[in-house]
Amino acid sequence: MHHRVGASLARIMYGFWFLSYDLQSFEIRHFIWGELGPVTHDMFLRDLKLLGGFSLLTYSSSPLWFEALFFLGIISAILVIAGLFTHISMIFSLTLLWSFHTRNEYILDGGDNIARIIIFFFFS
Repeated sequence: MHHRVGASLARIMYGFWFLSYDLQSFEIRHFIWGELGPVTHDMFLRDLKLLGGFSLLTYSSSPLWFEALFFLGIISAILVIAGLFTHISMIFSLTLLWSFHTRNEYILDGGDNIARIIIFFFFS
């Protein structure tokens, strides 16, 4: 019983982390990940091809695709917090977070990397 409470609290904490990450960067999202930012889409694709990796943002440079992924990240974070479709919403939240982190790695710190690693333990 206690392990379920602890896992639920950790899931809620990560959901709030996902949501706060999206909401904190909401107004400057185009500067951080868009064409106006320090990493253009062409530079991103070149670096990704050179270094390897995965991002959903490689499929299109369309602003509509970017906005759709960004708002899907907010929705999936809310689903994680609410505990709805937990495994699917956690996987989707992590995939979107990973995609945005890969798009502009200059905004990362050590805490982001540790949190991404710990999230994989929720999938077991």
